Amino acid sequence: MRPSASPAWTSPDHPIVHRELQHWRRRTERWRWLLLAGFLLLPVCGSACCVLSASPILLEIFTQSSTDAGQIAVALFMLGGMILVGLWVFQSILSFGLSLLRGIGASTLIAYERETQNWSLLRLTPLGVEDVVRAKLAGLWRWLMWPTLLLLILRVFTLGITAIVVAFVIAFTMSLSPTDTAAQLQVWGYFVGGLILFGLYYVVELISSVLYDSVIGLVASAYSRTSATAVGLTFALNFGMNLFLFTPIQQVAATLTSVFGGIASILTNSPFFFIAFTTLATSGLQIFLLALTAVGGYYLALNQARNILE
Repeated sequence: MRPSASPAWTSPDHPIVHRELQHWRRRTERWRWLLLAGFLLLPVCGSACCVLSASPILLEIFTQSSTDAGQIAVALFMLGGMILVGLWVFQSILSFGLSLLRGIGASTLIAYERETQNWSLLRLTPLGVEDVVRAKLAGLWRWLMWPTLLLLILRVFTLGITAIVVAFVIAFTMSLSPTDTAAQLQVWGYFVGGLILFGLYYVVELISSVLYDSVIGLVASAYSRTSATAVGLTFALNFGMNLFLFTPIQQVAATLTSVFGGIASILTNSPFFFIAFTTLATSGLQIFLLALTAVGGYYLALNQARNILE
């Protein structure tokens, strides 16, 4: 049989991965429908509120006897915009809910084993601590694989709908004030380039968030003796990291990029350069901070997991 190219700890046949999957399925079997309902109800309600916020204006337009085609077009455009905003709200709340599940789930990976006095039994297995920790993370990721894929598909769909709307607005604007071909190609080039960058950002940001949330929970789990303590420590670490590290760094970076981006925009006589430069700088910094924290936290948790067995 040809060996798999992927590491052994990623396979569902790995004993630790299989054990983790069964563990999560048993723990959520009784509450899976309630969890699913709550997982979808909040984003749906948030999206519906965005759509309903425009309902008074829409009703007023459609109930007027003197409504013309222009007013109807404006009303439909407004409704489409609210639906689009609702889609972005939906995926944002869904992303936040998945982040909570990943953090809480990862916070019990080691703490629950210590709480049930099973972690010391790892001395009797031929598996190393690093292999066990990775396999437990892989089991958690496999348990949340379908919701994560759903979020990714929703992000791509929302971005695609937004791109269609923006493309229509650009084409309509150009038809009102025709410009030369070079200027039109430049605008469409900025549009396509921005669309590709945003698409890559949402994919890479999702991967970075999965790693960050899992590792923060893992660190809390490695330094806690009970699952309850680990969950509380996970929230405290997230709050502290965002308040005292991520937010100050991003604020300083946003100020610097705005200054340099503005200067570069003046020199190049292109406002699009300022938008692209600041967006890339702030987005890239966010992903870099998430990835750097994930790598450092992983080795910190791994070292503590080894110390527990000594």
